[in-house]
Amino acid sequence: MNLLNQIDKAYMTMVKRCHYRPAAPSDGFGNITGPTNDEQEIAKYAQRWRKEEESFNFFIGCCNSETREATIFAIEAARQMCSGTSGNETAYQLLTESLHRLKKVIEDRNLGRSETPLFQRWIKSNQPGRCSRQCGPKAASRKGVFLELLRWYRNGNHDVSVLPQCRFNFYLFMRREERKAAA
Repeated sequence: MNLLNQIDKAYMTMVKRCHYRPAAPSDGFGNITGPTNDEQEIAKYAQRWRKEEESFNFFIGCCNSETREATIFAIEAARQMCSGTSGNETAYQLLTESLHRLKKVIEDRNLGRSETPLFQRWIKSNQPGRCSRQCGPKAASRKGVFLELLRWYRNGNHDVSVLPQCRFNFYLFMRREERKAAA
């Protein structure tokens, strides 16, 4: 398959499966501002891609701090794919890690939105002060502690005989919440 066919196929996959049109007229913030035309977009995208590939210089943009780790893994995966077939397995592992990190960011954002009332009740129960000291630097904020504990709780590892105090307290808090919801 030649370069233009590969670009055409990749672009149409982005359009159909990902609902993403990088060469469509836009405001620069992901909003399409004019009519779309697959052929014109593919030609424009192919021209830009060839120019970037020939110059060994691909513009990525400014990294979002929330997704920086996922971005680092994705960029390193791209570099591995550019190194030839010997880098493909490493690229696959890097992309898998990137997806894992990105999924965590999305879940945390969704969880943070949907669990705000539960978070507020947890704050009132006075658990955060004890937990934040024991959970360490991974969960520096109260919301971070809460999300870590909630993720742990939902994974179902509840051998209460071996839990540190902060997880045991959170376990009891969640059991009380579940009983209230069931009543």
